[in-house]
Order: sequence, then structure tokens, then C-alpha cells
Amino acid sequence: MKTIITFLTLFISISINAQKTIPPPPPNDVDNISDSSVVFDKVEVEASFPGGNDAWRNYLINNFKVDSVSDIVWKQLPQKDKRKKGMLQITAIVQFIVCKDGTICDVTTLNKVPPAFKTEAERLITESKLWIPAEQNNRKVKAYRKQPITMQIPIE
Repeated sequence: MKTIITFLTLFISISINAQKTIPPPPPNDVDNISDSSVVFDKVEVEASFPGGNDAWRNYLINNFKVDSVSDIVWKQLPQKDKRKKGMLQITAIVQFIVCKDGTICDVTTLNKVPPAFKTEAERLITESKLWIPAEQNNRKVKAYRKQPITMQIPIE
């Protein structure tokens, strides 16, 4: 019996000591990352559209093909939605990568929206001018960005 208790005590002691060992933190230094395929999910400074939110709004207003997209979306709406009064609002959440040089790649819509609106939202992101890249440790990095784009269709 003493042998079993001694073995259990030794085993518990080793287990507790093993849990106290703290693994080294993952490399967080951007200087050590030379692989251009590394894409950050979280950064200190998010990528942004040049000129801020006002410039982004102006870009959307001037480039969104409202008539053609809203006509297609309207035709695809179920009859029950067409009978409602007010405003139909659809928001596409578009995810993309802003590269170190500000170019855009890997554009995709994350939520379910009408196909015509999805295509238009992705086109708007893809054809936008260079973005201001994200920053980590005062260095430009490749990072994901999610951008909502909302369309409103009046229903009379």
C-alpha cells in the first residue's frame, strides 16, 4: 500500500510541476516576420479608407450602381415583402485583406444577401482606391478588414 501512495504522490507532484511550466509567448515582433503571407486578424491600427468615413460615404454614393441593383433585388423579393410599407434595408458584410501597399485582395461577402447586391458590394470594395494599411508595432502589415455596406429600397 505504501508503494501505491508513494507512486501517486510522485505522479501528482510531477503533474503539478508540469502545469507550472509556462510556454514562451508566440512571436509578436513584426520585424521577425518576413513571410508576406501572414495576415493579421487583430492589429493596433486598423486599415482605413483614405479620407475617413466621409470619403468612404462619398465613394459609395458616387460608385454604387443603385438603379440596376435595386431593380434586380426588387424583382427577386417575395410578394409578402413587396406588400410592406416603408424601407427595405439590406446590409452586406464584406471581408477583405488590405495588403501592406494598400491594395485589396480576397474579397468575400460573409452574410447571405441577394446575389446582385453581393456582386455589387464586392465590386465596390475591389475597385476602391488604395487603402491605408493596418499597423502593428509601427509597421504596415497585411490585415483582414470587415466593411458593412447597406442598401435601402423604399417600398410604397
